Amino acid sequence: MATYHCCVLIWLVYLLAPDTARRAVKHVPDNNLEQWNTEMQRLLLR
Repeated sequence: MATYHCCVLIWLVYLLAPDTARRAVKHVPDNNLEQWNTEMQRLLLR
């Protein structure tokens, strides 16, 4: 019974907590997808 009440309390805290502010992304980092694919294939084919 105590576990249930703790879970309900946690749910209420999350329900009543204010939303975090969203920020716009100003700069998207460059990604080298070809390099990522190559490394993933290397790791999978070990």
